[in-house]
Formats: sequence, C-alpha cells, structure tokens
Amino acid sequence: MGIRTHLHADEWSDFKNHLAHQSFNGIFYAGWAALINPAVELVIFTCNQEDNASGYCDPKYDDLVHAANTNFDPVGRKAQIETAEAMVWDDAYWIFLWRDPEYAGISNRISYTLRGDDYVEIYTARPRQP
Repeated sequence: MGIRTHLHADEWSDFKNHLAHQSFNGIFYAGWAALINPAVELVIFTCNQEDNASGYCDPKYDDLVHAANTNFDPVGRKAQIETAEAMVWDDAYWIFLWRDPEYAGISNRISYTLRGDDYVEIYTARPRQP
C-alpha cells in the first residue's frame, strides 16, 4: 500500500489562513526545528495553541504538559515530560516522516560542544588553547 501525493505549496499568508481555519484540502506538511527543552515543544500540541497545526486536542495531555511546566521537582517533571512525549508518539495524530541524523565535523583547532538538538551555534566556538 502506498500513499499517492499531489504537491501544492501555499504562500505563507495562505498557509496561516488555512491553519487558522483548519481548511486544508487533504493533509499538509509543516516542520519545526527542535529545541533543547522538550517542554517548550510539547506546548505546541496543546488544545487551541496557535502553532498546533495538527489540531490535536486531548485535555489529559494539556493537563500533563501544563503540570510539567510548573513542576520544580526535576524527577517528577522528567516523568511528566516523558509521559507527554509517549502520548504524542502513541496517538500519532500525524505521519512521522523522518528524523535526520546529525552530521558534524570538529577541528582540533577549535573548542565547541555540539548541542543535542541539532542546532549549530558556531558563534559559540572558540580557538582551542595550546
């Protein structure tokens, strides 16, 4: 079984209008760069969030994400975030297309630490001290 597609690219203003009115014809692709803080990304999928392009809405998920964002206990917060991530994955309210691996090369002439979210902030690199 395959998926037949027809590609159509909207101008940004048209895309935002379709998004706001949930008026896409068929399915659409939207992607975001990952952030290092999963709690920030998880808020996107809460009910009525402007950037919630999927229209996903689960009040239990919302309660969990909002509780995690106000939990100052690192162990409890981590457990809440992991549970929310599992809900997003298990509910599969969109088609997960791919996740690119990160490829990077580091010179022994610079000091730089790669981030876990694939962002490359080369301006933080410094000459390596001899």
